[in-house]
Amino acid sequence: MGKSGGKGISYFGLVAMGIGCMLGTSWLLLTGTWLETAGGPLNLVVAFALCIIIELPFAFAYMEAIPMLPLPGGEVVYSYAAFGSRGGFAVGWAGILMNTIVFCWVDLAAVSLLGGGVQLALTLVLVPLPGVGMGGYVAGALVSAGLEALLCLALTLRHTGLALRPLPWLIAPGLAALLSALTMSLLQRRLLSCGFGALSSAGTCLVFGGVLYLAALSAQGVELGRIFRLRG
Repeated sequence: MGKSGGKGISYFGLVAMGIGCMLGTSWLLLTGTWLETAGGPLNLVVAFALCIIIELPFAFAYMEAIPMLPLPGGEVVYSYAAFGSRGGFAVGWAGILMNTIVFCWVDLAAVSLLGGGVQLALTLVLVPLPGVGMGGYVAGALVSAGLEALLCLALTLRHTGLALRPLPWLIAPGLAALLSALTMSLLQRRLLSCGFGALSSAGTCLVFGGVLYLAALSAQGVELGRIFRLRG
């Protein structure tokens, strides 16, 4: 079980951590969806009140478990004490997977908020300009999408340790896909003109196109097993 941790937290830190755990970025992105699904503000308030009532037993359980087992580990320790090593193992891995999903969602939500802000600012600035009109909205959407794509790529590289490799990630797959698509289109037309059925010609084109795609990647020096090789 281990020894008790010697770390502490102030009252302000505890309150800040609680707010950060309960109020994430979802309320900024999904408020409209919540209102639409609930049928109005009053129904949304009732739903939140019911959620608080449902969550109270979990809060009381934590209030009892924390002073009983003042050990680092949280739910893993509690599950270990109640259900043994298998229970602690299962809860620990469930927590890792859950937090992985939550962290990804928080990153994507932050990127979406930043991109939305950029799009709104560009739209407000460009649309009123003479001769621009709705083209300003389109420009804002394109800039926002490009910014979000770059930020998502940067976050992916940072969190996974992948090294950016444009040739095996973008250039080679794009050229191979273009060659495969053109060849499949010509092959399907030829097969249909020779009397083959739509289903059989489509299946033949898919198989041939897949083999051609892999061959084109290999011809460009891309090793499929090393595309996502980590640094080091």
